[in-house]
Amino acid sequence: MITDISSRNKLGKSQYKILEVFEKKHKIKMLLMFLFMFIVSFLELLSIGTILPVFSVIFNQDYLLKVNNFFENTTILNIQFESHEDLIFYSLVVFF
Repeated sequence: MITDISSRNKLGKSQYKILEVFEKKHKIKMLLMFLFMFIVSFLELLSIGTILPVFSVIFNQDYLLKVNNFFENTTILNIQFESHEDLIFYSLVVFF
């Protein structure tokens, strides 16, 4: 059991030895690269999530009535869409 713990410590230390190969500016660049990759993956997740609402606006004619009823009940915004094409246009402008 003691040998297992010591081998884990050696393994943990050897994982960080690869970072000793790189200079400090390369380490910073790698950190920034991973940060930007995380941000881009999050943004792509959001963009995939907007596909369903866009399709529901485009293909569902009854959606116009639901949206107009929603905006009638709100006192902050007074928005009414006259046609389904207007709803599609403004929805695509907001999404993209």
